[in-house]
Parts: sequence; structure tokens; C-alpha cells
Amino acid sequence: MATVGPFEGNPTIAVAVSGGPDSLCLALLLKTWLMCREGEVVALIVDHQLRPESASEAKAARGWLQNHGIRSHILVWDNQIENSKQQAKARDGRYGLLFGWCRAEHVLHLALGHHRDDQAETVLLRKKRASGDDGLAGIPLVREQDSVRVIRPLLDIPSSRLRSTLKERGQDWISDPSNRNPVYARTRIREYLQSASSKDRPIDLAKLAARFAKVRAEHERKASGLLARSTTVFSEGFCVVNVRSLISESFDLSLRAVSQILLSVGGKNYAPRQKSLRRLTSSLRNGWAPSGYTLGGCLLRTTGGSLVVCREPVAAGERFIIREGEKKLWDGRFMVEFLAKRTGGVTEYEVRSLSEVGWRIYRNSDAYKKNLGIPFYATYTLPSFWSNDGLVSVPHLQYIGPALCDSGEEHFCAIYKPKRPLVGPVFQGI
Repeated sequence: MATVGPFEGNPTIAVAVSGGPDSLCLALLLKTWLMCREGEVVALIVDHQLRPESASEAKAARGWLQNHGIRSHILVWDNQIENSKQQAKARDGRYGLLFGWCRAEHVLHLALGHHRDDQAETVLLRKKRASGDDGLAGIPLVREQDSVRVIRPLLDIPSSRLRSTLKERGQDWISDPSNRNPVYARTRIREYLQSASSKDRPIDLAKLAARFAKVRAEHERKASGLLARSTTVFSEGFCVVNVRSLISESFDLSLRAVSQILLSVGGKNYAPRQKSLRRLTSSLRNGWAPSGYTLGGCLLRTTGGSLVVCREPVAAGERFIIREGEKKLWDGRFMVEFLAKRTGGVTEYEVRSLSEVGWRIYRNSDAYKKNLGIPFYATYTLPSFWSNDGLVSVPHLQYIGPALCDSGEEHFCAIYKPKRPLVGPVFQGI
């Protein structure tokens, strides 16, 4: 645990438990470790409802945890997804539920059960896909995301050791049949690594990841310095870039900075393809001034000698319902909150981008200010709150609809807090 520390006194650590051997073993190990520190482990079980038996499996996992004195919560994901996107959508939904619970309960640490064999599979997958040096760094040991500190204490432990630990304790586990489905690339990679014909050993691939993790961390440190010198971030979710400063360093460093800008402003987990990033970086270094170029869900425009990067309006399409007291991450960029004060009995609102429709409503209101200091195309991508009667609030524009404007209270909050901050902690490997 020292490798994923430090921890506060009497820490509470949430652990994602599927009922499989890896996460179940991690929960038991954390229970032992935290008992010595007067802390607590809380297990979070996600029921994706993708298989008929998922509900009974979640209950079985909860029963096992209860037998070990571990408090648990079952989080149900009820979205319908297409089979072709099942794994990716289920993963996003799972993390959304886990992060949301941690934020709501003010739990900083979320432990995941990834182990050495997972690391080896990830590295080999990325190697085959030519993901570049960053991809070969594999899965991070520690990562801060969505106001949660994600830790993977078992990342250097082989899966076989975890299963042996459970067997010694007489603890059963659940086997997910999807882990054996050859339609998934990871399953095929796993079968290859376990075969006698494999020339790749998990321990060697894990060591390869550790080496590239150090390289990636050093590159990220240098890129952070370049971004600090060249880029200004605004709370409305856009950046202004001094291109001359951005291209003053090496091509690779400029490319990394461009990638980080697009990741942060676009609210994404993954950067655009290297080919697209290299083309954009090369064009900027050759004096090109974008006037409406889009990449990675971002819109790039040149204004007054600077490059303005904001969210692409058409890409900011996420909508969801927010209820009293809830706090959620919208569009991978803004933490929005319904403060649940006097709202005339309305208990839920829809969060979506302001868009051109909302902008027209704002422009015709008494709250309209001509000189906002925000590019007009960036205002379209601001988070806004809507009821059945129309636009209710745009926190960044200090707009409150007629139904609430007389209360004199703050009802809604929206803070720019992207999944990937422009400058954050560097990659941490084993």
C-alpha cells in the first residue's frame, strides 16, 4: 500500500467489487490493512443488468462481504446498450456510478483490482495497435480523476496469487463468462498469454510498462511546464494559447501539450489519434492559423494572434436529469450541482448545453451582458439547467429564470473541473 499512498489518518477506501477473484481478494486484503489503521473499507458492487443472473450475483457478492464484516452497496446501472458497444459502454457506466458514489459520500480513494496479468494484456494490446510510448506505459498505479483518487494496489501481483489467497481462506468467487468470450480482443490476448506457444511473459510485459511509465512521467513534467508558460485556462471551459510559446520547444513536446489541451477542453479520456495530432502540431509550427478547425471534440479558432480552444458545440450533447442535492460531472468538463434550495416545488431539472436556443433566451433577458469576455461559440457549450417551462439557470452567465429570480438564493452551481486537467499529477507506474 505504500506505493499507492500516502493516506490520511483513519482512511476510508472504497473498493469496486464484481464478485470475481481479483476485486474480492482486494476487498479482503484492504479490510485487514485498514483494521490496523482504524479505517474502513466500503465495497461498491455494480449490477450492469447485462445478464439475467447479474442481480443474484451482486447479492451473492454482498453476502460474502457481509460475512467478512465489510459494508457494501449495490449500484444498479439501467442503461440499454448495443451489443457492439457493450464492453466500452458498460465500463463507462460502471466508472460513472463508482465516481458518483465516492463524490457524494466524500470518499477520496477508490481501489480497483487490476493485477499484473491485466497490465500485461493492456501492454500487449496497445503494442499490437501501435499506441505509441504512452500506450506502452500501460495502466497507472495511481490516477486522479473526477475528484477521486483511483488506486491499484495489486498491479504488480499475478492473478494466480490472488486466487490462491482466496482458496486458502475458503472463499468462493464468481466467474464472468464474458471473460472467456473470444469475440473480445482482450480475451484472445489473455488466451495467447496463457498458451504454451506464447513468446511474451506477463512479468516481462509488466517490466516494459514500468520502463515506459518513467519515460511518460518525465515527458509529462516537461509538457506541464510548457503549458504553464503558453496556455491560460478560463472557468468557462476554454483555453487561450500563445502559439509562439507553444511551438518554442521540440516538436514532440509541442505535440504532447496540444494533446493535453484537447483532452482537457474536450472532456475526453483519450486523446485523438497520433496521426491527427501530428498533422495539427506540424501545421501550427508552420504558421497555420485555424479559423474553425475541429479535433477531439474541440473547436480551434485564431483570435488576435492567439489560439482559442473551446468545446465543439455539436459535440457537447450530453443531457441528464439532476435531482435535489445531487452533484454530477457533465460533458466530462463541469461539475454541476442542484443545491436544492427554494425552487417552487420542482425537484429535478435537465442539464444540457446552453446551445443557440438557450443563448437567444439569455440574449433577450435582463441578465444579458454584451461584453462577457467569452467567445460566443464557447457560450453555446456552457452547462445550463432546464425545466419543462424552459431555461432556468446558466451559472456562468449569472442567469436565473423568472420563476426563481426573486428568491435571492443560489440554486445551481457549475464548476469547470474536467476529467483531465490541463496540468495535473504526472503518470505514476510501478
